[in-house]
Amino acid sequence: MKKILLAVFFACAMAIPVMSQMKVLKSIHSALKTINGDTSTQQKTTSTSVASKPAVTSATEKEDGNITFKLLKVEGDKASQTVYCYFLLTNHGANIDDEGVIGSDIIDENGDTHSCERYVGSNLLVATFPTEVPVKVKFSYVKVLPSISFVKYIKVTLEQGHPWPFAEFRDLPITWK
Repeated sequence: MKKILLAVFFACAMAIPVMSQMKVLKSIHSALKTINGDTSTQQKTTSTSVASKPAVTSATEKEDGNITFKLLKVEGDKASQTVYCYFLLTNHGANIDDEGVIGSDIIDENGDTHSCERYVGSNLLVATFPTEVPVKVKFSYVKVLPSISFVKYIKVTLEQGHPWPFAEFRDLPITWK
């Protein structure tokens, strides 16, 4: 089997550009390792790939650094034409002092941008953000018509450390009341 693979490689070597030859060589090398029962290279590649991806538990829960951002709900008040986005933030690291949360503008399904008019959260976030204590925050956006059914994009940022941890959420249905 090894002889066949090497013969195929050398037969194609003259017809394939240099970069492609490297890819073919790597593929043949991987195939030979698999034939010989050596999977250590494949395991290293898999573990490296998994470690480099950001942690995402679901479309409504995301992590950045030691912070979990969990979207609780997106509600709209038809009478006041206001949308509220509720989040639960959890710090999995050491206590953090001088914390602040920034709710960015939202973009609706029509591409219109609505600025965060008001932020309501625990007073804990002003002084400290304790370890493993979930904290609720609410962002308010005014002048959003009840005909809008989705928030296409929102980014929530925590003013802490460098770079600031953040989470982006997309295509969030609004429950109007």
